[in-house]
Amino acid sequence: MQVRTLLLIITCWPVFSLAQWKLLSESYLGNVYLDSESHEKKELYYFVWQLQDFNTEDKRGVKSRRILNKINCQTGERRIIYSTSHSEHMGEGIVLLGGITQSSWTEPLPKSVGAELISKVCN
Repeated sequence: MQVRTLLLIITCWPVFSLAQWKLLSESYLGNVYLDSESHEKKELYYFVWQLQDFNTEDKRGVKSRRILNKINCQTGERRIIYSTSHSEHMGEGIVLLGGITQSSWTEPLPKSVGAELISKVCN
């Protein structure tokens, strides 16, 4: 398991430093960005990075979070497969938390950030 995590981090490192973040959504909690350069299709799925940039840090000192999504455009579902929480805005600073997540498949609610993310990636 540790080898897989290390390989994923090494593979994704260029994505972190070269990300082209485009605003996806704004709210009172903060902004959500999509890396327009990271769309990668493997078989039926798209893999895309998302960045959550919070207006205020949480009790653990997290100011932003990067999330790797796996999207199924045929079903309109997504799952989070990797995430990192950062001490600074826009995914900068120290990684406070991170690792493979493997959430279950979910279909986002209409007009939610998740629905907007799937719409941008699949259309």
